Amino acid sequence: MKIRNKKYTIFIITILLITVIFLSHLILGVFSKNKKDKVIESNKEYLESIQKPTVEEVENMLTEIEKKAPSADGSGQDSNPGLRYQKIFTNSIVVGDSITEGLTAYKFLTDEQVFSKIGASIINGEELFDDAASANPKHAFFTFGVNDMGNYSGDSKLFIKAYKDLLKEFKKKCPKTKIHINGILPPTEAAIANKPIIGNYKEFNTAIKSMCKSEKYQFIDNSSIIEKNPELYAADGIHVNAAFYPLWIENMIEKADMK
Repeated sequence: MKIRNKKYTIFIITILLITVIFLSHLILGVFSKNKKDKVIESNKEYLESIQKPTVEEVENMLTEIEKKAPSADGSGQDSNPGLRYQKIFTNSIVVGDSITEGLTAYKFLTDEQVFSKIGASIINGEELFDDAASANPKHAFFTFGVNDMGNYSGDSKLFIKAYKDLLKEFKKKCPKTKIHINGILPPTEAAIANKPIIGNYKEFNTAIKSMCKSEKYQFIDNSSIIEKNPELYAADGIHVNAAFYPLWIENMIEKADMK
């Protein structure tokens, strides 16, 4: 009888311990998810708050496009560079965050050629990657990292692990697609002072380059565009104005040998 009672007591204690451990993990998991969601939402609200240009600002940006856009033959200005870029990007796509949004906002590429979202991040990018894979493109350019520096709390290893996983799933669905990865544009010193977490951009770019080397993706460095033309920064020192886009597109076309 005593042995039976002892076994019963041990059994009850074991069940209680398992229950406590389970509840602890459940509570911590919910807390962790809520914290992650709050960080993502905070970053998204910040991005939306700085991306509401006035009509006058948009008109000024579009005027700048005419000054910066190279012509199709390289001899002068192109009156409508968007049409040429849309033709070159036939069966090619760009996937990314708020910076990528400008490609369609300023009509350089079509909605069918760009898969983007304000606040988009690798941490919540599964649906965006799935949508992009449905296009089964010849070339796919990915542009992530700006939001991820905050969403991954500056941890480039976690970011790259998730980036690799999403790209591998994309490649399974689109095995013949050539993958190109855009690096993170360098923010201004003022922007870093205002949002220190983005000061990790060099570390994140190094991690992206390493991933591209190991996975045999092409890395595209666009930093020289903004470094040579600092007037192309938007007011926040992170994003860019409309005149940046023709130069960016030309760089992608050249690096991917799409001419």
